[in-house]
Amino acid sequence: MPYLGDYIGHLLSEVTMARVQADLEAVRLAEMYAGHPLLKHMPVPRFRLPTLTLNVPVAIQAMEEAKAGDSPRGDVSLPVVRERFAKLLDQHLERAGISLSDQERSARDQALAELTSSPDKPPYVSVSVTHLGDDMVRTAMKAVGNAQRKMEPAALEKLADGLKAAVQKEFANLRTAPPRLHVLVTTAELRAAGGQELFAQLHLSISEEAFEWSVVESQGKTSTRLVPE
Repeated sequence: MPYLGDYIGHLLSEVTMARVQADLEAVRLAEMYAGHPLLKHMPVPRFRLPTLTLNVPVAIQAMEEAKAGDSPRGDVSLPVVRERFAKLLDQHLERAGISLSDQERSARDQALAELTSSPDKPPYVSVSVTHLGDDMVRTAMKAVGNAQRKMEPAALEKLADGLKAAVQKEFANLRTAPPRLHVLVTTAELRAAGGQELFAQLHLSISEEAFEWSVVESQGKTSTRLVPE
């Protein structure tokens, strides 16, 4: 029983493979035209799929439910974010040989709490958790800088860079997939499910776009990247 998103993804993948097959056939025809005394002066036919419309029936079999206390959209819990960040911050301060007084630690925690707490917002991160991590690093480093006035700016910047890299890596693993829809898609499954009035009809209008390889030169080095056509 596939997920609805996976099923639609497979459909799009199959459409892409159809375009691949068409391009391979165009290349074969180009080689054949080139070797023919008359055809070599004619344009080589090539077909594209500028727009493709699919009408796909599916039957919703089941819907997963979020765990108690979790966001229904897979958002990251702010209390979890604060907890993970506090551990990473303490680890990096310890490695740098920096110790904060109780008053300085309280001021730092208060600044982070004001950044991540709001009574009019849900206790989840609905936007990029990476941006929140960067804001938390800046807030923490400002508090550390105020407490460690004798600390060299270069050392403080190095501490911030190391903490930011660790936070980005840690926060990347916090977001979970939202609850998914299980669907019936095969002819046999749909026939057994009942009449068409029970089906959800997906009307997909697919427009073709393409990427192309582009060579980019920077600082005397060349690299290739995919860019929109």
